Amino acid sequence: MRRRLTSRSGTILPLVALTLVILLVSAGATIEVGRLTLARNCMQKAADLAVTSAVSQIDAVEPPQVRQAAAEFYGANLSGDPDVPPASQVVSHIYGNNGEVSGLVCNIGTDRVTIRHPYQDAVTSAESLPPNCLLCLEAEREVELPFLAIVGVCTATVRVRAVGLGEPSGPCLFFAASTDPSVFGIDWSSNGGTIFGDAHSNTMVKFSGSDHTVDGWMDYRYSYTVTGSGHYLTKGFRLGNVMDYPINYTPADFEPYDYVYNNCKFNNHVIPAGVYYIAGNLHITGADVVLGPVTFVVAGRIQVSGTGHNFTAARNNVLFYSLSNSSRAIDVSAQGGQWTGICFAPNGHVSYSASDQHIYNGGIVAQTIEITGQDFTAHGMLPPLPRFFSRLVR
Repeated sequence: MRRRLTSRSGTILPLVALTLVILLVSAGATIEVGRLTLARNCMQKAADLAVTSAVSQIDAVEPPQVRQAAAEFYGANLSGDPDVPPASQVVSHIYGNNGEVSGLVCNIGTDRVTIRHPYQDAVTSAESLPPNCLLCLEAEREVELPFLAIVGVCTATVRVRAVGLGEPSGPCLFFAASTDPSVFGIDWSSNGGTIFGDAHSNTMVKFSGSDHTVDGWMDYRYSYTVTGSGHYLTKGFRLGNVMDYPINYTPADFEPYDYVYNNCKFNNHVIPAGVYYIAGNLHITGADVVLGPVTFVVAGRIQVSGTGHNFTAARNNVLFYSLSNSSRAIDVSAQGGQWTGICFAPNGHVSYSASDQHIYNGGIVAQTIEITGQDFTAHGMLPPLPRFFSRLVR
C-alpha cells in the first residue's frame, strides 16, 4: 500500500509543478501583452499628435524645421510635459533621389524615431497627393519583458507609424479672432445662406436656422453646435488651432484719404468714389447710389441699412473698416445689392443680417461674427490662412 502511495505522489508532484509553471508563464504573458499594448498606445498617440502638429507648419517653415518640429512634438507628447520633453539626438539623415535631405533618424528618450518630409508612399500615391505636403513618422522601442525572461524572451520591439497629409486652406469668408472659450466666434442663424469658402473661428461655432449651404470647412477651436434642418456642408466641421488675422491693416495703410469727416450719414444720397476717413460714426441708409469704388475707415461704429447698395472696395479690398470695440462695430441690415470687398472689425463684433445680397471676393473679419441674414450668397476671398490643416492617412 505504501509503495503505491509513494508511486502516485511521485507522479503528481511533477504534474503540479508543470501546471504551476504554465500558469506563471500564462500570467506573465498576459502582463507582458498589457505592457506592450500600453507602450504601443502611448507611442501611437505621440506619433499621431506629432505628425498633425508638424504638418500644420508646412507652409510656414522649411522642411528641416518641419522635421525638427515633428521630433519635438513627439517627445513632448511622449512625456506628457511639453516643457520638458525627452532629449532628442539626431543619429543620421535620409537622402532623397535628388541628393537632398528628406528625413532624419533620431533617438527620443528610449525610442528610435525616423521622420521623413517630403514623403510619399504607395497609399498616398494612389490618391495623387502632393509629396511636399506629406510627413511620415515611424518609431520603434525595445520593451523589456521581465516575466517572460524566465523562458528566454527578454525583450520585444514595438513599432508605430503615422503619415500626415497637409490640406491647404481654401478661400476663407468668415474669420472670427476671439479666443474667449465662453463665446461663439461665429453664430449663424436664419435661413437660406450660401457661402463658397471656409469659415474659421478661434473659439466656438454655433450653426442654426435652416437650409444653409457651406461649400468649404467650418473650423472651430473648442466646440460647435448644430440645430435646425436642411443644412448642407460639403466638408463639415474641422477642429483648428488659434490663428492670427488673415489681414492686419492700420488706418495708415489706406492713406491718402480723399474725404475726411467727423461723423458721416448718407441717406438717399449719391456717394462719391474714394477712400473715406471718419473720426466718429458712419451711417448709410436709404437707397444710396455709389459712383465708384469706396473704402470707409471709421474710428467708431458703422451702420449699413436700406436697399440695393452696390459697393466695390477702393483700397486693399476693404469696404468697411471699423476700429470700434463695440458689440456692433459693424452692423449690416441692408437688403439686395452686390458687395465686393471685406468688412473688417479687428476690435469688435460684426452683426450681418443682410438679405437677398451677393458678396463677391470678400469676407468678414472680426472678433466675433453674428449672421442672421437670409437668402444671401457669398464667395470667400480673404488672404490664405497662414497654415495647412492636417489629417492622418491610414
